[in-house]
Amino acid sequence: MTKLWNKFTAWLSGWPEGTKEAKKIKARLDEEKKDEKPFISPHERTRQKVIKTIVVDWDRMVVDQWCEGVFDKKIIKFPTYSLLQTHGLKGSAINMFRDIVMLDYETIKSAYERTDEQCIEAYTHIKKGDKRKMIDFMDEIFEDLDRYKESQRAKRTTTRAKKVYSSSDKVRNLKYCIENIDAKLHSINPSLVPKASILWIYNIKTRKLTEFKSHSINGLDVKGSTLYNWGEETSRTATLRKPEEILPQILSKTERQIDNLWKTLTTKIGKPTGRINKDTILLRVE
Repeated sequence: MTKLWNKFTAWLSGWPEGTKEAKKIKARLDEEKKDEKPFISPHERTRQKVIKTIVVDWDRMVVDQWCEGVFDKKIIKFPTYSLLQTHGLKGSAINMFRDIVMLDYETIKSAYERTDEQCIEAYTHIKKGDKRKMIDFMDEIFEDLDRYKESQRAKRTTTRAKKVYSSSDKVRNLKYCIENIDAKLHSINPSLVPKASILWIYNIKTRKLTEFKSHSINGLDVKGSTLYNWGEETSRTATLRKPEEILPQILSKTERQIDNLWKTLTTKIGKPTGRINKDTILLRVE
């Protein structure tokens, strides 16, 4: 449109002033130029979506409650995982929302730790204990954002995994839980299980974490809903008292770090059965 306008202006300069036809053309082009919509970059479009969706939820469900003097997390509810999923936010949108919450977090933390005079003055009307509750609440939000990113990564793995026909055939009848929103977990591609050397699973109903280690050079194997080729002496299972603390570490830490994590569990560690059912999340393979 801009090139057309410049060309027309140059052409029009050679016409006698007041030519009716030239004025009509100029008026039409002026009108079309007004109707042009400004270009919005993908980054700006994502930012606007974040502001209009989950940031509105944050202000309404959390910030407004704080302004009214409500700090009890039993009353304040902000289901981060399900809200992100409902609004279809992922990738850079997650980081944008994190940055917005981080602004509140850093200000309140500075007031709580008394490291900034302006922040202290801004939150002088809020008790120190309530500031601590606000900080703890936002820490949980950040943890949920990290878990949501992990679930998105698992989905991408499911989408991008190369199709291996032999493995796909083996897991065709495998019954497992694809995703559980309450637990904020998403299973990996089941075709990654055959030939893997280690598999971690979690039963959302019994809260049992299980680790299978293969004793075969060919790795683990699957027939129906049963896992084979795992060692009874090297595999283990335990009920988690605080799955929200343990599971993110299973998803992110190294094998050695996970071994040390098992040593910290206070519940009894037993031997698994090798059965996988509809309540089982396939957490990770190595």
